[in-house]
Amino acid sequence: MHRALTVPQVLHLICLEIGSSRGSELGKNASRDLAVLARTCTLISKPALDVLWQFQDTIIPLLDCMPPTIWQKDRSLRRPIIPSDWERPRIYMHRVQFLSCTDASFPPGIDVPGLFEILRLSLPTQYLFPNLRGLRWIFNQIPALPLVPLVLAPGIKVIAIGTFKSIPHLIILAALSARCPYLTTVKLLQPDSPERDQLQAVSFFVRRLTHIQALEVANLDQAGFEHLVRAPHLHTLIVKSPSITPAFLLPNDPVQNFASLRYLVLKFTPLQSVLAFIRALSRSSPILSFSPLTSLTVDVSPPPDASSLMQIYVALKINLPRATLTTLRITSRSLPNRPTFQVEPPAITIATVRYLFHFSNLTRVGLRPPTGVDLTDDDVLAMTEAWPNLEHLSLRSRSNAHPLRTTLLSLFHFAQRCPQLETLEMSLDASIVPEVGNRYTRVLQHSLIQWEVADSPITSALSVARFLSGLFPELFEIYTKMQDVEAAGEHVAQWAEVVEMLPICHEMRGEERHWVHRHGCDCDSRAESVEL
Repeated sequence: MHRALTVPQVLHLICLEIGSSRGSELGKNASRDLAVLARTCTLISKPALDVLWQFQDTIIPLLDCMPPTIWQKDRSLRRPIIPSDWERPRIYMHRVQFLSCTDASFPPGIDVPGLFEILRLSLPTQYLFPNLRGLRWIFNQIPALPLVPLVLAPGIKVIAIGTFKSIPHLIILAALSARCPYLTTVKLLQPDSPERDQLQAVSFFVRRLTHIQALEVANLDQAGFEHLVRAPHLHTLIVKSPSITPAFLLPNDPVQNFASLRYLVLKFTPLQSVLAFIRALSRSSPILSFSPLTSLTVDVSPPPDASSLMQIYVALKINLPRATLTTLRITSRSLPNRPTFQVEPPAITIATVRYLFHFSNLTRVGLRPPTGVDLTDDDVLAMTEAWPNLEHLSLRSRSNAHPLRTTLLSLFHFAQRCPQLETLEMSLDASIVPEVGNRYTRVLQHSLIQWEVADSPITSALSVARFLSGLFPELFEIYTKMQDVEAAGEHVAQWAEVVEMLPICHEMRGEERHWVHRHGCDCDSRAESVEL
């Protein structure tokens, strides 16, 4: 036997490879292989069982380890449980480290609360899974939220729990912070419009998280935010409806302010609360020069007008780090495509977007204002020069309200100056196709694979397919999201034709490029060779 097989860590890695463990589940075949290995090889039995039981999405396998004379088919008792019935399950209980339970974790017809009461009364240990490190406990139909204390082991660091719908459910939060003092990653599922008591309970729970690194909650009041400001290891924060007043300020000690915050998402947030939080993230804090924000997503509600959006963009430029912000999304609910108001609100223009050019290293940008973005091809050129590292770009327009001024020429600018752009969501006027010549065919961008054209008008599918194939050899996915299906039916059909023609055009372009590379040609013949 090889000496490496005497090292427990090596055996564990071998079992992980056999089990093909990725994330939280083992495949059916992998589970079978590990079970066979555990029964046939004494040396590797322990690590094989460890991997086999490490991730569980139900407690049913543990119940099946008990004598068959205990349970009816609906998991009601045939006879009382005695201490010896737990001898075999206890071999595996300590091996479970991650548990994910949802409504789908229990077969229909099982009285889940009754089952857990049976386990609670008969369990010979304090916890069902004493070595649990991660727990996902999310129920909407089964009233199982109050049953979670049975699996709240003190070593849990990662938890997702919900949905909290009533006052009794909130009592669990107090037990959660007391029983699991080392929580680092927390996700709470709450109703969209919580009562005041629920908001206070969540805030009290958050303020007791002393090791928190990542937090996702639906609602949080200002007291909760003031605690998180000083959380030294908090790197991820997602809040659906933050209750921040315009007067929200950082504590006087700037050294502790969001010292590690990297990823921030604020959803359904009023304008003044957004501005207050951006000011709280001011780069004037000395610590932010070492660990600055890299990703910011803000959903503004109610939808702001163009002047309000300019306030947000200016505040971002003033208060956030320039070089390290790589992801920026500023979105809001769109206005109706055919509004009832007499005067259409103005769209934001390049004059407003230019404030964001300050962030030169952006790779993912999403600008979806309610009134849309009104740009020209020259504006897109300026955008590509400011953000050359773009990988994903999403721009909302309202072509029925504001005529599109961008054309297919904008795609040439992306191909020429954004070599890493992979996905694009943007409307443009595809009814006018630039002439295919040396200026365009010499640019090849191999990264773009997907384009959401939204409500882009089009007249000639073949001309557009030819143009796209000359710029983006890997582009095959084109989607439309026409807001007025009846009026845009012809455009949808035309874009469907483009999708059908692209593979043929790509193949012909590839053959031409291969021929030119192999045999060479002069500049005049090269311009003609790319014509399809």
